[in-house]
Amino acid sequence: MSKGYPNFYDRMMKNIASYDLKSFFLFFGLDCIPYFSIANEVVDGGLNLSLLDLPVCTSKGIVNFEFQFDRDEADDRRFIRYGVQLYEKYGFPVMSVVIDFKAQEDEPFPIEISKGCVFTIYVKSLNERNPDIVLNNINDKLAINEKPLGKDLTGLKLLPFLDLDRKIELLDKATEVLFSLDKNLVGLREIKHLMRVIMFYSHQWNYEENLDRLGRWSIMVDDLSQDAVVHFGKVNRKKGREERSYEVARYMIDDGFSAEDVSKYSRLDLSIVNQLMLMK
Repeated sequence: MSKGYPNFYDRMMKNIASYDLKSFFLFFGLDCIPYFSIANEVVDGGLNLSLLDLPVCTSKGIVNFEFQFDRDEADDRRFIRYGVQLYEKYGFPVMSVVIDFKAQEDEPFPIEISKGCVFTIYVKSLNERNPDIVLNNINDKLAINEKPLGKDLTGLKLLPFLDLDRKIELLDKATEVLFSLDKNLVGLREIKHLMRVIMFYSHQWNYEENLDRLGRWSIMVDDLSQDAVVHFGKVNRKKGREERSYEVARYMIDDGFSAEDVSKYSRLDLSIVNQLMLMK
């Protein structure tokens, strides 16, 4: 695994969850309606500050998500403390949900705090969510031009995490679905977010080939072409901005774009673009 992978995992989960809380809740089978995320800072009696992963105000109180790569007993005790602190801060019932990277199945995990007093942590397993079922649900809907559900698209964004042994294969499949999405069916905002998620996976796992595929594809999509250079220039820093601009220009020239459009989107001077066209 890549160095810093647990931190990457946390960031990705928060990004995907925060983008569409309702669909995230549905994907993990939570039967309450999320309203909005709340401040993730709590302070104990000794004024020690703790940062929670993602507390959310819902129709049934507060749901506190914790995203765990390696969970142990100390973590579970910490989650109990978070629940108490959230209750003391807001006065609402608190449900602790742990999205556990390594758990094999969903399970309520009761912990006895004292005699007759039990705190339950609800563990949700990524391994229990079958990536092939997620893909089939989406492809079946797309085949009949039916809009995928929000929880389907959330599953698509989480796809490489659902089976790490197949992460690159699943990343490829998620990319193929992205390329087949119709903005009139799922919306341009959803397509842009899915593109960024796939781009982040590709960057983390040094999958340069997929970054190039995403770059070429985004240039060809009218509503994505204007910010394609910005996105892929930032992600692929090691290639350098100038080299990326030349690559973008060559792809566009090969695909028949005008010199003015190539100059605009590659950010190369028009005279340079004209020279590249003469050299083609």
